[in-house]
Order: sequence, then C-alpha cells, then structure tokens
Amino acid sequence: MVKGELEWDKISLFYNNKDEKEKRENSLLDKLRSIFFKDEERANKYKLELDHYNEKINNKLVSLNLILEDFIVFFKKTQEGNIKTLEDLITKLKSGPINLINKKEEEIENLIKQFEEGAKERKEKMKSFFFINIYKANKNKLKNANEQILIDEAENNFKRLKNIFNKEGIQTLDKDILKICLDSIKGKKREELSEEIDILKKLFQVENSKEQKDKIINSLVMLSKKEDLYEISLSIYIFINKAQLSRNELFPLVNEIIENPEKLNEEENIIRYVNTLNKYEIRIDSLYEPGNYLNILLILKKNPNSISFLLGKTENDCRNLQEAAGDNDSGFLNINDIKDFEECVKFMNNLGNIKQMEDVKFFQLLKKKVEENNNITLYFTKYANNFIELKKFVRIKL
Repeated sequence: MVKGELEWDKISLFYNNKDEKEKRENSLLDKLRSIFFKDEERANKYKLELDHYNEKINNKLVSLNLILEDFIVFFKKTQEGNIKTLEDLITKLKSGPINLINKKEEEIENLIKQFEEGAKERKEKMKSFFFINIYKANKNKLKNANEQILIDEAENNFKRLKNIFNKEGIQTLDKDILKICLDSIKGKKREELSEEIDILKKLFQVENSKEQKDKIINSLVMLSKKEDLYEISLSIYIFINKAQLSRNELFPLVNEIIENPEKLNEEENIIRYVNTLNKYEIRIDSLYEPGNYLNILLILKKNPNSISFLLGKTENDCRNLQEAAGDNDSGFLNINDIKDFEECVKFMNNLGNIKQMEDVKFFQLLKKKVEENNNITLYFTKYANNFIELKKFVRIKL
C-alpha cells in the first residue's frame, strides 16, 4: 500500500513530465523496480496505486482551483474564509502526504458539492465580453451592494441578451444593457463579434442560420457606431465653424446629424449617414486605428476655442513663447510644452491657407497629412491638455 508520508510533489514530477506518456510511465516503473529490488509484481501494483492517486488528486485540484478563482473574482469579501481554506487545501494537496486526499476528502467534497456548479457556469459566462462588461457596469453602479446581489443582477441582465436571437430582438433590449454591449464591441474586429455570438448561442442553447447570425452581427456593428457617428459629426461641425472653412457638401450632412440625434436610434439612418460619410473618406470604423486623424478632431472638440487659438499662431509666436517660458515661474508650463505646441502650429500651417478652404477638401488633406505623420496625434493631445495654461501664458507674455 502507498505510504502516507510519501509526499505528492515528489511523485507528481513523473506525471507532469513533458515527455511522452510511455516514457513517463517507464521512468516511474524503473524507479519503483529499484525500490522493490526488481520485484515486477510489487512495482506494477504500486504504480497502479500511484496512478489512482494522481488522477484523484489532479481532479480535485482542478475543482478546487476553479472554485478559488470564482471566489476571487466574484466573492472576495463574502467568501474570504473559504478562500483561505481553499488556498491551504491546494497547497497541502500539492506538497503534503499523498494520502492527505483521503483525510480531507469529506471537506473537499462538501466544497465541490456546494460551489463547483456555479463556478463552472460563471467560467463559461466569463468567455463572453458582453457578460464581463455587464458585470463591471453593475459593479460600478451598485458599489456598496452585496457580492451575491451583484452577480445575480449581472446574470439576470445577461439572460436578457437571449432576445437578440428573436425577430426584432435587439431593438427590444433594455437601453442600458444594449449600450453596454454596443460599447463592448467598439474597436473589435468582426471575427471577434462572430465568436461572441457563437458563445451566446452555446450559453443560451439556441440555433440560428448563418444568415440570421450575420444579420445580428451587422445590426450590432451598425448600432455600435451611433455614439461615434454623433461625436465625429459634432467635431467636424465645430472645426468647420471655428476654422471658418467653406461650407460645402459636408457641413449640411453633419449639421443634420447633430440637429436630429433621435434619427440615430434607427439602424437604417445610421447606415445612410455612415455610407455618405464614407464617400467623403470619413470612415467611422477607422476611429480606433492608431494615429487616425479623426482623433485629432475629437481632441480639439473638447475645447472648441483651442481650434481658433491654434490657427491664429505662427512659428515665430512659438519661439517668443519659448524665450518667455525660460522666465516662467508659474510651474505649469515649460519649454517642452511650448515645443509640443509648436509642432501643432507647424503642422496646421503646412496645410496651407485653411480659412475658406472647402470642407471636404480640407478633411481629405488633413487625413493625408496625418497618415504621413503618425506621431502628430500625441502632440495634439499634449496641446489640448495644456491649452488653458497656454492661453493664460500667451495673454501675459505676447
């Protein structure tokens, strides 16, 4: 019989070895033959016992680790005691006497019986980024709520997503839940969303055709553009006005979008607006690509006066500001801040005489120049962060 004092971490090396199974078994058998003075029968019998313990311990470790991970993610406070118990059990099973599994069997089985099923279900749900974000949103919304209430609320809200597989299902979703899901897929590739739908189908045990699946994906992708469509349109509208561009084909379109936000609740209108903007080389999809020019417009939109302020400056103004910055004792701005600002001034001046340039032509030119200078977005971000202080500094020094 297997001796109780035999430590499992010494034996498990043979089972966890990366060699082929046959080599591992032969290696262990060779060791046992040496121990039993080449008594083949005793060596084989002992190995069968070790095989049994290996399978038993590993199975229990998988279950206990699953429960522990579930507690750490969802029940860190309410299951604090059980977390310590599980950590202790896992450590002792890995490095303690081999027959500890028998001594602790009742305690282990009680934990598995009580918590494993729920942990398995939540692990499957955690494969869904919709579920993850619904849970995170609940956690932020119900900050002081009991952990069980948080997970129950998240799971109930998640179950409602089954409606997307019904006709007109997406439109029947709760607005808050739909927004969480739409925000979740921004910047994600279509393949990622397709995998998400497959995960939902498995969790909700529903079947649908490829055509139905594609329709769901298309609707979600299009609806996810609603917020970005509005924000980009607003940023273009503001820039046209502040830069005094010539209002050509683009201005009436973005004006219609921001004046009628309720139209963006209809998928057909979003498709129409997106397709029209695409004709002007303004792709909503490209917003999440690195160094995209639309991000510059969104950055400047946060403080519209930063546009006219920037366009009214020259490189000579920046040099004068650098000299003045050397004497600046405010502590808010330094020469490097002025140099960052100068990069933005040079970039805009290199676009030519912007005032009265046709709106479509300007944004096409901006897109081209940003693509030639991917790092420029970083300088505009720094400029936006320093704008208020720059404005004060210019008022005093120039």
